[in-house]
Amino acid sequence: MKKWLGVLAGMAFLMCATGLFAVEKDADTDSRRNEKIVFLVASLLSVNHYNAHPIDNEISAKWFNEYLNSLDPMHMFFLDTEIQKMRERYETRLDDLLLRRQGDLSFANQTFEKFRNHFLEYRNFAINELDRPQTFDTEESFVFDRKKAPWPDSVSAMEDLWRQRIRNELLTAKLSARSRFESRADTQKVLADFWNPDSEVQRLKKRLDQVYRIYAEMQEPEVAEIYLSALAHTYDPHSAYFAPSTEEEFNIQMGLQLIGIGAELMTDNGYVKVTRVIPGGPADKSGLLQVNDRIIAAAEKDSSPTDLVDMSLSKAVHFIRGKENSEVTLTILEGVAGPAAQPKNITIVREKVQLKDAEAQGSTEVVKLPNGRDLKVGILVLPSFYYDFTDTVNPKCAYNDVCKILDSFKLQGVEALVLDLRSNGGGALLDAIRISGLFIRTGVVVQVRDAKKNVMPCPDEDPSVRFDGPMVVMVNKLSASASEILAAALQDHKRAIIVGDRQTHGKGTIQELFELDRLAGSFGLTKPLGALKFTNGKFYRANGESTQLRGVIPDIIFPAFTDVMQTGETEYETALPFDTIRPVSCGNYIKDYASVLKTLNANSKSRVDDNKIFALLKEQIENFKELNAAKSISLNENTRWIQYQKEREIMDRQAELLRVSESDKAALGLNADSTRTAPKTAKPKSDIYLNEAIEIVRDLWWLLHS
Repeated sequence: MKKWLGVLAGMAFLMCATGLFAVEKDADTDSRRNEKIVFLVASLLSVNHYNAHPIDNEISAKWFNEYLNSLDPMHMFFLDTEIQKMRERYETRLDDLLLRRQGDLSFANQTFEKFRNHFLEYRNFAINELDRPQTFDTEESFVFDRKKAPWPDSVSAMEDLWRQRIRNELLTAKLSARSRFESRADTQKVLADFWNPDSEVQRLKKRLDQVYRIYAEMQEPEVAEIYLSALAHTYDPHSAYFAPSTEEEFNIQMGLQLIGIGAELMTDNGYVKVTRVIPGGPADKSGLLQVNDRIIAAAEKDSSPTDLVDMSLSKAVHFIRGKENSEVTLTILEGVAGPAAQPKNITIVREKVQLKDAEAQGSTEVVKLPNGRDLKVGILVLPSFYYDFTDTVNPKCAYNDVCKILDSFKLQGVEALVLDLRSNGGGALLDAIRISGLFIRTGVVVQVRDAKKNVMPCPDEDPSVRFDGPMVVMVNKLSASASEILAAALQDHKRAIIVGDRQTHGKGTIQELFELDRLAGSFGLTKPLGALKFTNGKFYRANGESTQLRGVIPDIIFPAFTDVMQTGETEYETALPFDTIRPVSCGNYIKDYASVLKTLNANSKSRVDDNKIFALLKEQIENFKELNAAKSISLNENTRWIQYQKEREIMDRQAELLRVSESDKAALGLNADSTRTAPKTAKPKSDIYLNEAIEIVRDLWWLLHS
């Protein structure tokens, strides 16, 4: 709290100097209260964020753009002339409004009102358009990725975008029905049994009314939250302001008490997109939901679905969440299918994400060495760095569980280890440091630099080692934060061989959640005020490199879908940059490291090149890469259907020609008709990446002992 006393004192001086404390008590209206909160949050960001950038013209310009893109990410609801007028008047003046008028919200309110009016126009236009007969026989394309596209330059251009979007949604629904119809063996069925244009039109009208109603009911505090989060995002993508109701949702999630599907979500081009599937959660255990899938609707059991397109993330989460053990049916567009994906319904039973569902797990595998001797390999899967802070006596935590597994491995005669950190999104930093220490004697695990640029090395101070045999660490692009710290430490000390995707997630920043209620009295405000989550530090490896943006580059790289997926820290425009600080000395556990790594890479490449499942995977990745590069899609039914059939036939033919086993199909997310299926167990029986990691650790053991 001491560091905040100086900040508070400085802010109090600023507030007095600007006259904010001079406001009469009866002037503390709702609007004035919101302005005070804006001023408070902006002041905290400018002083305490890692960048500590003052609120000036540079921040004003970024804030202006971020707010507009928050309201209209597809650039469909403002005219370019409106944007230019607002730019001329406000782009470099938001800092002045903030500082001189102590949190003035006029730009935020006026801009939101324009957006709301345009959305009403869109709703009315769409309803009229939906009442007309729709045919899909002309050659026309819809640009669905408009994040960097210019705003329309005329009303007619804007309405043309609206018309194309409406037609795309109708065509997508029709093709989905056609796909279900043509996959039926029952010839008595007709397409009309699957496609009812009138009901689809009514569904779209209902969704438009629903979304507009949400915008119509939004009050100034909700507008201020969007406005302040836009300001926070100019500093970095992980900083945000939470209004009191949103803060409550955030606290529920941080406590792993969220009753829902167990996935982290974001909005992208009007869709709710999955950015992470939480280990041990309902979605993970079902196998039905993957990263990059888009959720377009949610329905309770025996109820009609609620469309989530164009809905704010907080509102969408409200419909996805629900009572424990209740079913939610989600309509999704599979990310792996690209823009031509057809809607698909999946049903997931909501549960609490419990620690036990995401805890470390251990198993063993026996492989043959070149001399014919058996080698027992331990496989340690660590989905997250969990820690139960509610138990102060004997807390359930990743470190304690990993220790128990390693002790068990020792009793079983395990001589080599594969540590699986794939899709580990991080967690308790302390456990990442302590777990690193189980494999190295001493040395710096990670360095932390704070907002004042003070560097604090975090060493392993325990000279004991729990496991000293050869190690391979598995990562992917969804391995983030604490898992990147552990992998980087073992790589820097040349203690383990890192294998996986081209890089890990690249989140090398530290966030703090500051409760604004702590400053309520000093600012003359009544509680609750919400909270500010802001970045106040960065992680650096022992070798001096930041894990930010670049993540950890594996020693041996496998082909992976995530390499061409739009995921990772690099996808955020305001992500903090990669940089370096002074390195510290590291251990050298693997002698002749460069020579050993060269041999391991050559052996692995030979196996991967000869593996028919990896060959299929590479073809799938190339297909997905081509799909993912598309920014537009045809609105001609025949063209679109041919494209869909071609993609489905390619996937089916590959699976059939290669005679892929059922377990291998599960590993690739395929079944007989190229749709995702829920595995019978939490993990597929065949894991081509894990199998290759075991081969690598066997080679490593042989090189170090022969």
